[in-house]
Amino acid sequence: RAKIIEALAEIANVIATTREISVALDEIAQRSLNLLNARNIAIYLLQDDDETLKIVTAKGSYQSKLLFHAIRVGEGITGNVVETGKAEIVTNMLENPRRIRVPGTPEKDSEVETMMSAPLILREKPIGAINAWRLRANGLFSDTELNYLVGIAHQVSVAIESGRMYEEITRRARETAAIAEVGREISSTLQLNAVLERIASYAKDLLQAETSAVYLADLDANQLQANAALGTDAEAIKNDPLQIGKGILGNIALQKFGEIVNDTAADPRAITIKGTGENPSEHIMGVPVLLKGKLTGLLAVWRVGQGQDYKATDLEFLSGLAQQAAIAIENARLYQSEQQRRQEAETLREATAVVATTLEHERAIELILEQLERVLKYDSASVQLLRDGYLEIVGGRGWESNSPILGLQFPVPGDNPNTAVIQKQHPVILNTTSKFFDTFRREPHSHIRSWLGVPLIAHGRVIGMLSIDSTEEEYFNEEHVRLATAYANQAAIAIDNAQLHEKSESQIRRLTALRDVDNAIASSLDLRVTLNILMDNATSQLRADAMSVLVYNNNLQVLETVALLGFQGGPVRRQFRIGDGLAGRIALTRQPLQIKKLQQMPEYPRLAWLAEEKFTSYIGYPLIGKGQVKGVLEAYFRSPFSPDTDWLEFMQTMAGQAAIAIDNAQLFENLQRSNQELSLAYDTTLEGWGKALELRDKETQGHTRRVAELTVRLARRMNISDYEITHIHRGVLLHDIGKMGVPDHILRKTGPLDESEWDQMRRHPQYAYDLLFPIAYLRPALDIPYCHHEKWDGTGYPRGLKGEEIPLAARIFAIVDVWDALLSDRPYRKTWSKKDTIEYIKEESGQRFDPKIAKIFLELISETK
Repeated sequence: RAKIIEALAEIANVIATTREISVALDEIAQRSLNLLNARNIAIYLLQDDDETLKIVTAKGSYQSKLLFHAIRVGEGITGNVVETGKAEIVTNMLENPRRIRVPGTPEKDSEVETMMSAPLILREKPIGAINAWRLRANGLFSDTELNYLVGIAHQVSVAIESGRMYEEITRRARETAAIAEVGREISSTLQLNAVLERIASYAKDLLQAETSAVYLADLDANQLQANAALGTDAEAIKNDPLQIGKGILGNIALQKFGEIVNDTAADPRAITIKGTGENPSEHIMGVPVLLKGKLTGLLAVWRVGQGQDYKATDLEFLSGLAQQAAIAIENARLYQSEQQRRQEAETLREATAVVATTLEHERAIELILEQLERVLKYDSASVQLLRDGYLEIVGGRGWESNSPILGLQFPVPGDNPNTAVIQKQHPVILNTTSKFFDTFRREPHSHIRSWLGVPLIAHGRVIGMLSIDSTEEEYFNEEHVRLATAYANQAAIAIDNAQLHEKSESQIRRLTALRDVDNAIASSLDLRVTLNILMDNATSQLRADAMSVLVYNNNLQVLETVALLGFQGGPVRRQFRIGDGLAGRIALTRQPLQIKKLQQMPEYPRLAWLAEEKFTSYIGYPLIGKGQVKGVLEAYFRSPFSPDTDWLEFMQTMAGQAAIAIDNAQLFENLQRSNQELSLAYDTTLEGWGKALELRDKETQGHTRRVAELTVRLARRMNISDYEITHIHRGVLLHDIGKMGVPDHILRKTGPLDESEWDQMRRHPQYAYDLLFPIAYLRPALDIPYCHHEKWDGTGYPRGLKGEEIPLAARIFAIVDVWDALLSDRPYRKTWSKKDTIEYIKEESGQRFDPKIAKIFLELISETK
């Protein structure tokens, strides 16, 4: 008895000094084995399901066979003891029908055992049993020994309660500390991936899991994606998204509460993650990560092997960790979102700053599309500007070639998504384009699966839109709309500024061009020169690839091509009848003609030169002057072209200038013809006067014609202008017109004239002056009739002019007149020889004649055969 009391005291000491239940139970089982002279001792504990009894500690001959053997409450001798709460001795195990043999233990009759079992009672509730076995050969158990076993059972219950309390306190302290540590650590970083990695690490380590994973929920895709995973098969887990509502974890996410599955193979919901193998002893525990009741993610841990079941306390801890995870994930997401928005704002600022660096319209369009790709990833995009009820594509990026799309027009309103963007002034998303519009099934738009249209609004006015395309279906979302709208607002201002700048610059250039054309019209009477200057300016300002001007020939009643620019050598037609061809139609209708697609004209196949020149668009204007058609101004384009109002107004202005130029040239031509005819009429009249004078003085017949020819030759030798020579010629014809006032008896006298007669003869220059000066047209020709009898030395008449006081024309003619007179017969003398006449002129040089002119005249005479 003393030995038993001592043993019980030692057991009590073990309980008092040992914190770990398993160690205490091992020590109690060993001491009980010795105290009771037993062959085997085993301690059963009730499991969490309140139905299963499992051996957690065993000592004796069959220790290894007994460990982890399980029975149900009420099953077998031990199950019956636990169920009834009454200790029991079984003297012969073989004869007891309740006996359950533990696999691996002997069934031989020679090893018939006796057994006793005592329930473990805690707070009046059975929690297990302690059993002792002995060979019958070594004696049956007595009631005294059963009492001892009941006492030991009581101490085991105390030890279990104490150990569980300690473990619970320790566990809670550890979990509380862990969760606090998790909170501190994850709050110290706002990098989402780092936060998820730390949460996965804590879950794995603190729950002694083989694998852990943190999933984030994508509710739009109805998926869970493992952003962090540690342990076995971690990479496979990260690479295989889970569908919410499928599999064990998918159902946990769907039901939004945690769950333990300690036998995944037996769960019908189980699915195999791609890249992992099936494991018959796998345990899984999952907890949804919720924020304000909304699924944000999921925490999951796995264990493999017998005895690795998860408990309710593990689920509580993982749930606590999930709460921390929810806060951490939300903070990280908020931070990431803020960082993303800051980055987006900076990208927007940088992008719009780049776009704002140019005021050149075409360059601004290019930069807008380039910088848009920094703000929002796309496969193709275009800028479309609103013009006269159409949206026209003015720039593209991401297309195989821009040629098929530039110039494309979409009517507004029309059966297209662009109309909704413009009319509602709000972005439009089509995430499955072909379902809505057939346009997206045809080239050049067939690659587009998702489409985003964003209006361009400048100063409250819609000026166009951005068309943004993706080859992926369901690509665009509200975030894309937000970014694109913010960017489009700045892009619209940039386009508007560029348009205003270009309009101002264009107006200046066009005004300069008009000034140049005006100057050409004012300074040149050569129509071809004027029209070439006009077309040079018109082509550059109107951005035409080629231009032509046709002038109406009233005599032939046809349009004739008089100026071409920009043509590449094709056989351009030169004449058109009114109503024939494009120009003929314009002249007939007196209205402008615009053809956006020449290829669609019925007569296009017959106009081979248009195809050879690769013209695609045409605009022509009639040239109207003073209510009459003067011709046609044409502009050709080798790419699709749609003019705006300013362009059309300038084209009309240039057409007006061309009409003025043609009208001026025709007026000048008519005036010149009239002047020539009038001048010819005057000259013919003057010649008539000269001949009439010669009829009075037959001896001078032919004199006027001869002196006129020689005087003109001498004047040309002296480089006198044609204008002055014209008046010199007229003066020569009229040089003796004053003799009309001299009486016939003096004029025709064959003998010498007396003083009175000479006085009458010397008056004929004055008579000429009196006759001609009132006639303004003949006044420039008056120098010769009035002054050809003046002498270099001042002794001449009628005014006695000297040297260069004598008009140049009179000085020239004076020499020629004397030359011809001396070489001709007169009633009062015979003809001089040429030699004597030359000597006379030499002698009179410096006296009667201007010496310089006399020298030039003699040189001229010497060259004459």
